[in-house]
Amino acid sequence: MRVVASERVDASSGQNLSLLWQRKWFIAAVVLGATIFSGVLLSLVTPVYTAEALVALNTRPGQIVQTGLSTPPSPPTAATVQTEMDILRSRELAAQVVDELGLREDPEFNVSLREQGWLSRQGERVGVWILGAWESAAAQLGFQWGTPAEPGARGDRELGRTIERVMDRLDVGTDAESLVIRVKFAAESPRKAANVANAFADIYVRNQIRNKFEEVERATGWIVQQIAALRGELAEDADTLAAFREKNQLAPNNDPSLLAAQELVALTAQISMVEKERVDAESALAETRRLLARGAGGAMDLIGTSPVLQVLRAKEADVRAQIADLSTRYKEAHPRLAALREQLTALQAEMDAEVAQGVQALTARVAQARSREQALRARMREVTQAASATNRTFTEVRLRERDIEAKNALLSSFLARYNEIANRMEIEKPDARIASLAVPPVEPSHPKPLLFLGIAFTGSLGLGMSLVLLLERFRAGFLNTRQVKEELGLPTVGIVPVMRGLPRQGGLADHVLQKPRSVYSEAIRSAQLSVLNAAVQSGSRRILVTSSVPGEGKTAFAISLARSLANNGYRTLLVDFDFRRPSVARRLGLPPEPGLADFLRQEAPIEDVIRVDEATGLNVAPAGARANQDPLRLLNSHLMSSSLNAFMEGYEVVIVDSPPTMVASDSALLARGCDAALYVVEWDKTPRHAVLAGVEYLQSMGGKVAGVILSKVNFNKQKQHTDYVDFCFRYEDYYTK
Repeated sequence: MRVVASERVDASSGQNLSLLWQRKWFIAAVVLGATIFSGVLLSLVTPVYTAEALVALNTRPGQIVQTGLSTPPSPPTAATVQTEMDILRSRELAAQVVDELGLREDPEFNVSLREQGWLSRQGERVGVWILGAWESAAAQLGFQWGTPAEPGARGDRELGRTIERVMDRLDVGTDAESLVIRVKFAAESPRKAANVANAFADIYVRNQIRNKFEEVERATGWIVQQIAALRGELAEDADTLAAFREKNQLAPNNDPSLLAAQELVALTAQISMVEKERVDAESALAETRRLLARGAGGAMDLIGTSPVLQVLRAKEADVRAQIADLSTRYKEAHPRLAALREQLTALQAEMDAEVAQGVQALTARVAQARSREQALRARMREVTQAASATNRTFTEVRLRERDIEAKNALLSSFLARYNEIANRMEIEKPDARIASLAVPPVEPSHPKPLLFLGIAFTGSLGLGMSLVLLLERFRAGFLNTRQVKEELGLPTVGIVPVMRGLPRQGGLADHVLQKPRSVYSEAIRSAQLSVLNAAVQSGSRRILVTSSVPGEGKTAFAISLARSLANNGYRTLLVDFDFRRPSVARRLGLPPEPGLADFLRQEAPIEDVIRVDEATGLNVAPAGARANQDPLRLLNSHLMSSSLNAFMEGYEVVIVDSPPTMVASDSALLARGCDAALYVVEWDKTPRHAVLAGVEYLQSMGGKVAGVILSKVNFNKQKQHTDYVDFCFRYEDYYTK
């Protein structure tokens, strides 16, 4: 059949889609099997139901009436929400839930209550036996194995594992920027899941109320104790003060120390004034001495505080100015300059004398201030000593009265705090509330049948498609002409379908004649047209037919092609050069001897070798009965090349059947003496690397491979590979069976 060119727009995608469609039943089987298996697994999995309760943190103040003694609570922050979530996840809260709902007696959470299977029981027995044997051996050796278990230790471990399983089923979370906490719990029973979720929320809220009341009770108890103690102390202090007044004959409003106190106040004020004067005088004296210590220049700083010094300083500045002016006009020894310098010296002496007088005045001022201060302090000591005896008694009275007043103030504050706490106990509310109770869920949260089966269906569909593409990728043989072109660089000049149920002798050779309109015959004619076209265009009249390995249909194709040519009136010679396994004569029912081997041994003339196929008039040169005896020497003989040239005389086409390329080197020798070679490849079987090696071998030896013949093609399977054969043989009913 003629090879037609096909458009390759998005060929790879189209081929994959076509392949998947052709293998749809395989994919469907994978999907169905995986889905059924998933359904069985789903039926074996115990469903788990998740119930959800909502706990809202209060954002409103908890007090209806503000007492003024406490600040309102601040709104919850993100850290507060996280803290409350951690409390809900705490082991202590889980233990309370386990205890309240009796989950320790539930086999779902207490694994030790579950019924063990036979394998588990046997494993436990073996473990106990091994442990007993080990302990016995250790005891005999004098070692102590482990420590004796304390009473109740096993029960504590059992309770701990139960609490851990409950905590594993708990999920506490919240949405972003939300003050509502979601409390989710998963259990095998919908009602149980709802009950446990509600128990977590309820116990959490109750714990808040209980903790607040416990805190209030602790504060109230402490305040009551303080109030009782203060009242007792006040009563005792009042009695003691009354007895002290009576003993010292002191009236409540009589205070003889008042005058002494007034005088002491006046003396204190005078001492403060005198002390300030002394400090000021001492500071001025110290500053003056510091300036004097700096030298003459420093003494001039007193000008700002002494009028005389200011006048002298002005005169000094004037004299210095005159000296500076005359120094520019006269020499240093000039009389006027000398007089001015004497005047400057006199002024400086007066200034030093004035400074000394100022220091003496400051010293006298300091001494006077100290004397006054000492006198006032002496008077104050006298007044204090005189009033101390009188004041000692009244001071004791005042101290005791102040102590009583302080305790009364403290008692008043405790009473106010007690009243505030008592009012808060009546209106106290928790910082959280249950916003929504959990209800038994209708659908299980795990596994979700639709989701599980959907994933199984999707995954198995992808697996089936991947398997189809993967298996197709790693198929060893050639499947279509595109692969032949891409990997070998050769055209496919013929597609020969597989033919089953035909006798080995005659078989395909007779089928061409008996059913000329069959698919097989049409395929042979397609190859025939390619051979004739090559003969016309390039003069290729000697056609070698070979393959990679035996059993690919090489000889059957050569016979069918030669018979078809002869039957169509072309002078054709079929030469069997497959000396190792000759079969042409046997298949055509011709005598094998004498043959080409006899001719090459010069035991028979060429005329005796050539026979005629009576059905088609095809001339046949069989290999001979003894052709497999040293075939390589026969093919290398001097008669070999001349015989091929001699065969061309009187024939339009010579078909040469040669051995496979991968089992013998004969085909390479024959290829050099032929015009072209047709390479027969069994469809979907012959490994591609073997075909490539055979083609490259022929080409390296000088052979010209004109094209490839795909043999034994299963057209029903070929349709899935999107080749032109799919279109050519899709309507195979058009041909005669």
